[in-house]
Amino acid sequence: GSCTTDKDLMDQVSDSTAVVYMPQATQSPAVFTFERGQADAGIVYGACYGGPHANTSDIDVQFSTDPGLAGHFNDENFTEYPVMPAGSYELEQTSATIASGKVSTVPLTIKLHLDKLEGVGGYLLPVTISANAKLNEKLRTTFFLVKALYPSNPFPMLDRSQWAITGVSSE
Repeated sequence: GSCTTDKDLMDQVSDSTAVVYMPQATQSPAVFTFERGQADAGIVYGACYGGPHANTSDIDVQFSTDPGLAGHFNDENFTEYPVMPAGSYELEQTSATIASGKVSTVPLTIKLHLDKLEGVGGYLLPVTISANAKLNEKLRTTFFLVKALYPSNPFPMLDRSQWAITGVSSE
């Protein structure tokens, strides 16, 4: 009889199912919490290739921040996160290659400048990919949610040593 192995079956699967995506996009949002004074705060980003066969040619991936997508995210999730302000982040690279035979770009880092953020709420940073290959549209954009917390209460405590009780009321 003629038997086919799994490998033969995989050979018949079309490469059209292969996609490029951002692994961080599986969490929506991808939450990162830092202490505000952290000088080396950063978030790793990158892109991956997934498909039935090995990637046989270089795939060029572009990374861009798209603040406009934050409004869409907030509408869908009933949130009101502000977008990370300009100057509060830097992408290490805006392009990278998934080399032939490889499944991902090298890990890249978004450098954060936490001193540029106000308050303690989260800020959204949508990072989107484009490539000379088919994209997984659902995993094309990562919504990084960056929270910068104070290591201790930033507000000075009132000195109460001189306080005196001037009266007590039972009403």
